[in-house]
Amino acid sequence: MKGKIFGIILMAAVVIFYSMSVQSQFGDIDNSAYTNQNLEILDSIEYTIFNDYPDSPAGVMSLYNELLRLQYLDGSTQEIITRSVMLMRELYVDQIVDINPLETQIANAVADSFTFQDIGNYMIGSSIIQTNYVGDGTATLLVQHVLIQQIVTKEYKFIDVNGKWQLYHWNDIDTSTGSYILSEDEGMQAQAQSQSAE
Repeated sequence: MKGKIFGIILMAAVVIFYSMSVQSQFGDIDNSAYTNQNLEILDSIEYTIFNDYPDSPAGVMSLYNELLRLQYLDGSTQEIITRSVMLMRELYVDQIVDINPLETQIANAVADSFTFQDIGNYMIGSSIIQTNYVGDGTATLLVQHVLIQQIVTKEYKFIDVNGKWQLYHWNDIDTSTGSYILSEDEGMQAQAQSQSAE
């Protein structure tokens, strides 16, 4: 009797172990395919940036939004985040690139993305809700970034640098008041960015 019970328990353990193993293998395959799909999206964005740069601030913002989405996806990897940051830097004016070291920007983006993943606050998408061309080679876009747990509204400012629209400033917007939301450090950094871009 004890031998039969032991045999049944052993068989159940083997079945459970086998199913968990298969599940794990398929999970790895699914994650690998998902990562490869996102790397292909990054390849496409990279091609566009270097070979068919958008001719409008909205076009540049669409690329930036997609790069941001890739950073804050459920299961985004360090490789995807690193490549997206590197591509984002191609959309910035030189002054922003100069005051933000690549390694620091990547480390901050990775930490931020993983924090958002830990709390389950993934980015679903973004939409441009308002575009304002000032007429002197500058444009302001109001964008909503939709995450699982919140909607973040930001104002992005672009400047035409030798026929190429580039991002030179951004702020979070409090949608209830329409005012900027900045910490003291962000305020000083934003002011420095704005002054250096002028």
